[in-house]
Amino acid sequence: MLFLSLPARAITLPNDPLYQEQWHLEKINAPFAWDQGQGSREVIVAVIDTGVDINHPDLTPNIWTNPGEVPGDGLDNERNGFIDDVHGWNFVEQNNDPRPQIERSLSRQGYTHGTVLAGIIAGLGNNAQGIVGIGWRTTIMPLRALDSSGSGSSEEVVRAIDYAVRNGARIINVSFTTFETIPAITEAVRRAKDAGVLMVAAAGNDASQNLDFKPIYPACTDGPAGENWVLGVAALNRFDQKSSFSNYGSLCVDLSAPGEEIFSTQAAAGGVLQLGSYGGYWSGTSLAAPMVSGVAALVRSLRPTISREKLIDVLKRTASPIDGLNPDYRGGLGWGRLDAARAVERAVALVPEKETNIRFAVSSEGGSPRVRLLDEGGTPVSSILAYAEGFRGGVRIAAGDVDGMGGPELITGAGPGGGPHLRVFNLDGTVKGQFFPFVSQFRGGITVAAGDLDGDGRDEIIVGAGGGISPQVKVFDGKGTLQSQFLAYSAAFLGGVEVAAADIDGDGVSEIITGAGPGGGPHLRVFDAKGNVKRQFFAFEQTYRGGVRLAAGDLDGDRKSEILVVRGSLDQSEVRVFSASGSLRNTFLAFTPGERMTITPATFDVENDGRAEIAVAGRNIKTELRGFSGVGSLLSVSSLPSDLAGNLRLVGF
Repeated sequence: MLFLSLPARAITLPNDPLYQEQWHLEKINAPFAWDQGQGSREVIVAVIDTGVDINHPDLTPNIWTNPGEVPGDGLDNERNGFIDDVHGWNFVEQNNDPRPQIERSLSRQGYTHGTVLAGIIAGLGNNAQGIVGIGWRTTIMPLRALDSSGSGSSEEVVRAIDYAVRNGARIINVSFTTFETIPAITEAVRRAKDAGVLMVAAAGNDASQNLDFKPIYPACTDGPAGENWVLGVAALNRFDQKSSFSNYGSLCVDLSAPGEEIFSTQAAAGGVLQLGSYGGYWSGTSLAAPMVSGVAALVRSLRPTISREKLIDVLKRTASPIDGLNPDYRGGLGWGRLDAARAVERAVALVPEKETNIRFAVSSEGGSPRVRLLDEGGTPVSSILAYAEGFRGGVRIAAGDVDGMGGPELITGAGPGGGPHLRVFNLDGTVKGQFFPFVSQFRGGITVAAGDLDGDGRDEIIVGAGGGISPQVKVFDGKGTLQSQFLAYSAAFLGGVEVAAADIDGDGVSEIITGAGPGGGPHLRVFDAKGNVKRQFFAFEQTYRGGVRLAAGDLDGDRKSEILVVRGSLDQSEVRVFSASGSLRNTFLAFTPGERMTITPATFDVENDGRAEIAVAGRNIKTELRGFSGVGSLLSVSSLPSDLAGNLRLVGF
């Protein structure tokens, strides 16, 4: 077979014995795509359907495991509102078993539906057993929102969408339809879109319904100006012709994919492996949608920071034209037939977005728990929902390379009112890990920082306790294992601890810098990784009791970081810069003299010359991000999103 649009090369084929039954994989050029990669377990695809057989041998290794949950302890460990949600959730029966409920009075098509879709997306590859999915190592998050007959309520679907977004899914597959416009589902789709999550939906099987005249949802759910909120998918036969049952329409269908006689995994009755746990030769747009989800996951595995919008563009522009084979449906089958090989080729050629775009992260204390990622000019690039949408205690943030792979991760800590929940994200919003540095009942909030404290090339995570308990500082590795702990100040002080980390003496390892929270003096202390005090000084007059905010960076290129300090209370926007010894090097006002506001500092190296610049975010009449040289000269002024409420937190990359 010739693929004129692709360079000649070896084809990567799996050893799964039923691969030969899966004609759709060669039709979408999956073997050529596998030559670039077979998927990543860090890419999570939520399958919202009738449930997934998580014990199926071709699915079990790729089933999502909630990293913050302790199995079987009866507790909501990561405080996401769901107890023991180790492998997803069942929104129909309201329990933690996301498997389909086998009801022999119902058709197998209903109760096995979600398992079929999961196999198409992520059946384990090259394990010498059964079938293979498009992403051999893609992670499936099973969410049961439809009963075993394939019916469900809008409330269950909305909760499932929100769960997927909050728990790290980057793609959501929905292979169900309704002709009813349901505002709650529309809003849930919007929230997913705002979080950078791609939603893929089946176009429906209503015997050639033109969706331009009778829209179907959620496939036809778009923004008020026609923005592409959902990728709608039509079905094709082996010859790239529209399936007789498939709907079509230029306004709702974005792509087409194979949807007839599809061989995949099936749910085993009784939960045990049986002869019928593979097979089916299923047909429907339900089978076409997970093809797109699977290829989208492949693309994201190769370009983890690709934006949702760019991902959609890649999938569309690499589709193979099929209008000539479907003259009666010209323009109604989207951009064409899905092509996995072309999609990954285009993705590999892209410049990783985090290398060119993301310079800052900003969060608020009092507004949404959504962390905004900004470019060098302060323009929002994307956002990450760090905690449940309704949480208003604030998000504390830090950046670091906790796995030693070279790319920065975003570290978040919940503010007052939430549990001491720490999460680590890739910059595409994927959850890398999460844990509780203090007992889960603590509600004083935590502060976070990151730095390489032992010189091994991986940043440790430093956590400071918020108000209400002694001023504890704990050090963890990137997996959440405790390395050390100590008290930054007297055990009687209950105002909380601010933390930062930087190499202030040029020896190649970072020190821990602490500042007292509200009620404490402006007492800065510098510790080594074990909690030994290396130096200390007062950043402001000793009578000041408003707390401080900290940052650190090498402002002059001498490989020794300076320490930046601002007041933590409403005051003048003064930034003070200290040397490692505690000598005041510089001071300047970040905003207008006389203007009282709370500000937050950060450092970043805009020119990559080893000399950091200073960034300061503040909110008064306007919410602004201001850039300064290392000596305090104003370089830039940018407006930040107006919906950032309360005091701000800022970190540079």
